[in-house]
Amino acid sequence: MSAPDSAGPEEPTLPSVDVSVEDVRDLVERTEVRDIRLQRLTGELLRTPPDEIDVRLSTGKPRFPRQPGALLVLFSHQLDYVEPAHDERPESAVGSIEMTHIVEVELRGEAQPSDDAVSVFIGGNVLFMVYPYVRAALHRLPSEFGLPPILLPYLRR
Repeated sequence: MSAPDSAGPEEPTLPSVDVSVEDVRDLVERTEVRDIRLQRLTGELLRTPPDEIDVRLSTGKPRFPRQPGALLVLFSHQLDYVEPAHDERPESAVGSIEMTHIVEVELRGEAQPSDDAVSVFIGGNVLFMVYPYVRAALHRLPSEFGLPPILLPYLRR
């Protein structure tokens, strides 16, 4: 098995606009994580996995639909398994797994934070909360399909 094409979820990035430290600090103080779970899982095995297989990891940009008093932060990942090309034979798909984790964050108070403040909060806090769940799922779930697992490194700030 080859290493994944991506080393893991994208490194947290800050929005290009200015967000005050006070706005983010206020948001952190007004929040509490209520739930972290696998929200959606789909997978497909197209054929028996070959001995040589490549794994490609794609990470979606976090989404955060708002509900009254809460942020629902969604993290999506996709694993694509392919048999590499050999001689005249092109690479061929073996299977794929898509998953979305949801983090429910309670938001106290009436003031609504800006999307930029929420993005900074997600990249600097929520990502680190959900990452162990994502890492475990990406390692454990492929075996249910007879596919090799991947091991993501830990995140660094």
